[in-house]
Amino acid sequence: MTKWVLCGTLVMTVLAALALTGCGGEKAAEQIAETAIKANLGEDAENVDIDIDSESESFSMSIRGEQGGMNVAAGENAKLPDNFPEDVPLYPGTKLQVVSTMADNNMFMVQGSTPDAADKVIAHLGKEASAKGWSESMSMNMGAGQRMINYEKDNRILHFMIVREDNLTQVSVTTGTQ
Repeated sequence: MTKWVLCGTLVMTVLAALALTGCGGEKAAEQIAETAIKANLGEDAENVDIDIDSESESFSMSIRGEQGGMNVAAGENAKLPDNFPEDVPLYPGTKLQVVSTMADNNMFMVQGSTPDAADKVIAHLGKEASAKGWSESMSMNMGAGQRMINYEKDNRILHFMIVREDNLTQVSVTTGTQ
């Protein structure tokens, strides 16, 4: 599973840089993504199927292999999947930027931004998480407008990363089984 997370992170970074800035076009993005995935998955690379659909300011892709699969969408394509857990709070009005799912492992990652203050976002997410049965397991104020908060519920985890920069609060929500 660690290979999939590393692979997804690398590919999201490469594709975001290419697809969102229009550098090199769709064909170049597909070739770079395929090379990055094969380099990260090693022996599992032969069992990977990649499908990338890039537009001027968005992209989506699917990766399938023996160990499971991953879906990533960014820009206009970033929408919550139907199976996103109802007990995972999101900040209202957050503009979604990236949504990643690893349904085989019940993992979801959502990134977005809001103009609201970081403290307001943190207070809302904490209140909603507690109301939905999550127990805070760790909170770290990293200074400079950065905060990380972890929650647990049954055999699941919920991780919030809040960063304030350039008059926006970046919100990252990750959840899955332990």
